[in-house]
Amino acid sequence: MKLYINGEAIDSPLDSLDKICLEYAEAPEYVATAVNGLFIPKSQRHTTILSEGDAIDIVAPLEGG
Repeated sequence: MKLYINGEAIDSPLDSLDKICLEYAEAPEYVATAVNGLFIPKSQRHTTILSEGDAIDIVAPLEGG
């Protein structure tokens, strides 16, 4: 299935947001996620099923000040 992760097109057999986070995020427990512009809380990632062409944003917090 073709997905877009942070603007980059990928082909992936993974069909849920939690699986995508485990595969593509360095520290999945600390990232924020959105699918097609809608924020998805960490508690709902395992029930968020992805569809062909979905745009996924995975954003890690920044340190500094």
